[in-house]
Amino acid sequence: MDDAERTAGDFTYIDNFKLLLQWQSPAVAPAAGRRGGRGGWQQRGQGSGAGASGEVEAEDLLPALPPGLTAVQVVADFLTELRGYIFRHLVRCAPAHISAPASSSPLPLLDGSHIGWCLTVPAMWDEAAKSRLRQAANRAGMATAADPAALQMILEPEAAALAAAVLQVPPAAAPAAAATSTARKTGGGGAAVIDEAVEVHLRRIDAAERSDDAASSAVTAAAATARSGPKAGPAPAPAASLCEGDVLLVMDCGGGTADVTLHRVRGAGAGLRLEEAAEGRGVPAGGRFVDAAAWSYLRSELGGGAWDGWRAAHVREWAQLAGSWEAAKRFPGPVSLQLPPALLAAVAAGARKPRGRPRSTMLGLGRRSAAGGAGGPLRPDGVFVLREEVLEARVVGPVVGRIIAAAEKVLREGARAGSAATKVLLTGGLANSAALQRRAASMAASHGAQLLLPRSPSASVVTGAVLFGQLPARVSARRCRLSYGVMTATAWSSAHEDSHRERGYPGWILDDEGERLADDVFKQFVHRGQLVETDEVVVHTFSPIYRSEQSVAFRMYATESSTASYTVEPGMREVAEVELELPADWRSKVQSRHDYKLEAELRFGATEITLLARDLHTRNAVATTLSWTSDPVSLPAV
Repeated sequence: MDDAERTAGDFTYIDNFKLLLQWQSPAVAPAAGRRGGRGGWQQRGQGSGAGASGEVEAEDLLPALPPGLTAVQVVADFLTELRGYIFRHLVRCAPAHISAPASSSPLPLLDGSHIGWCLTVPAMWDEAAKSRLRQAANRAGMATAADPAALQMILEPEAAALAAAVLQVPPAAAPAAAATSTARKTGGGGAAVIDEAVEVHLRRIDAAERSDDAASSAVTAAAATARSGPKAGPAPAPAASLCEGDVLLVMDCGGGTADVTLHRVRGAGAGLRLEEAAEGRGVPAGGRFVDAAAWSYLRSELGGGAWDGWRAAHVREWAQLAGSWEAAKRFPGPVSLQLPPALLAAVAAGARKPRGRPRSTMLGLGRRSAAGGAGGPLRPDGVFVLREEVLEARVVGPVVGRIIAAAEKVLREGARAGSAATKVLLTGGLANSAALQRRAASMAASHGAQLLLPRSPSASVVTGAVLFGQLPARVSARRCRLSYGVMTATAWSSAHEDSHRERGYPGWILDDEGERLADDVFKQFVHRGQLVETDEVVVHTFSPIYRSEQSVAFRMYATESSTASYTVEPGMREVAEVELELPADWRSKVQSRHDYKLEAELRFGATEITLLARDLHTRNAVATTLSWTSDPVSLPAV
C-alpha cells in the first residue's frame, strides 16, 4: 500500500500493538498526550528524555489506537489474518491423509478441527495479559466453546528451551546433519518428519568471539547498500548439546520483552523433560527498545518536526528504513543507513536558511552542526552513521544492560538454591546482536557456564511452540510466580485474636450453629516459588456456612507473599471467581453443615491455571480459567 492509497482509504499504520496487552488496559484507548495524527505511528516517548539518555520505557513504545479500537480487537484482527493465511497455505500443501478433493472445487478440503494452535507469551506477562491474548485468539477463531483445547499457550523461553533440548543435533552428528535435507526424530506420539531447517544446531560462543550468524545470513540488498561494507565473521563456533543434569539458563530476547528462566534437563531422548529450577524474571527490553532508541537518536539529530512529519506521511519509506536497520543492527558497528529521499527533503526544508545564500539540499541538513557539519552523523551523500560509541551509550548498550542485569539475578538465585547454571541459551531476534552476544558470553564465563546459540535464534521460540503443541508433557514442572488460595472462614483461634488486635483483621461471623468463625481467611493452595508439576491438581474440602445458602462463591486470590493468612492483607488481589449452585434441599441430606462437602480444585495446565468447584453429593461442578478480569469466562456446569 503506497502512501497515497493509505491516506485516501483512511488507513492507519500500527506497530508494537502486542505490547498493549500487558501495559495498557484493553478497555481504554491510549491517552492522546502527544500528537501523532490519527494513526499509531508515533512513539509517545519521542521528544522526551528517552533520546537524551538512551533509556526507553515500555510506555514510550505504546501506539495510539484509532477511536473505537481496543488492544484485544487489534490483536484479534491480526490473528484473524494470520489464521487465514496459514489455513490457505495448509489447503494448498495438505497431504492426502488429511484432505480430500472436493467434487466441485479444484482445491482440497481441510477440516479446521484438525488444526491445533499454540501461541507464545512472554514469561513476564501476568494472568490478565494472557487472558487478553486468549480473548483475541478466540475472536480470531483459534478456539471455540466446543473445543477450547484447540488453543494452547506456552511461555516463550520455555519454548526456546524445548526446541533446543528436543531438536538438538549432537556435536558428533552436526556435520552429517548439515548435509541432509530432512531428519527423522521420534517424540512421544510416534515418528515425525522434521525439516532440516528446524534442526537446532547449538553452537558454543566464547567470551572473545561473536556469532557468525549475522555475517553468514543473506543480507538484503537495501541493507547491504546502507552499510560501508560487509563484515566477515569468524569461523563457525564449536557445536554443543544439552544432556541429563544440565541446568540451562534461557535468555529469550524478543521484540518487546526479555525473559530469563532457569531449567534443569531431566532424562534424554523421547523421555527428556524440562523442570524449572528457579523463578524466572522478565524485563521490558528487546529489539523494539533498541529500535526506539535508534529512532530517538536520529530524530534528535535530524529535527523532530522533519522526522515526525516524514514518518506520518511516508509510511512506505519508513518501513523500508526500518527494514534496513533491522538487518544492520546485529553487527557491532558503526551502522550506516541511507536515508530515504523524502526524509532528506523534509530535513532540508526544516534547516535554517543562511542569509544571502540558497537553502542547501545536501550539506547542513540537520538542525545543528552535529547533524550536517564536518564529522557529524549525516554525510553529504545522505548516509546517516551511528558510531560505535553512540550504539553503546544510547542505542544498544542500555537495553543489553537491562537484560544482563535480569539474567545475573536469576543466575544468583539459582546458585543459592543449588541449581548453578552449566549452560546459557541465547535466543530471540535480538540474540543476533553481536553486542548482546559479547556481554552474554562474558557473563556466562564468569559463572562457569557455556553460552549456546542456535543456528537461527529468532526461530527457536516458534519451533518450540509447535513441539509443545505436539508434546506438552515435555515441560514437566514450573515455579509458581505467586501464592494462590481461596477466601474461606475457619474456627476462631488465638492466632486470629492476636491478628485482629494488632492489625484490625480478620473480622468474625457466627454460623447457624452458633460457632464463631474468622472471616476473610486465605486458604493457601500453593506458595510462591513452589515447584508444581504440569497437570498437578491441588484440592481442599469446604462446607457451606448458612442453611439458607443456595449457592457458594469460591473466590481465588493471589499474592506475592508466601506467608499470607488473610485476603484483606496488602498486596492481595482477587483473580477469579466461580459460583456453585446448591440443591434446594441440601441441608435435609445431612445432620450438620460440616457433613455437606464441597471441593475447590486448582489445576495447573501448561501456562494457565483453572479453578474448579465441585459438589461431592450431586457431582455438579463449575470451572473458570484464572484471570484478573472482573468477568472471567466460566465453563458450563457438568
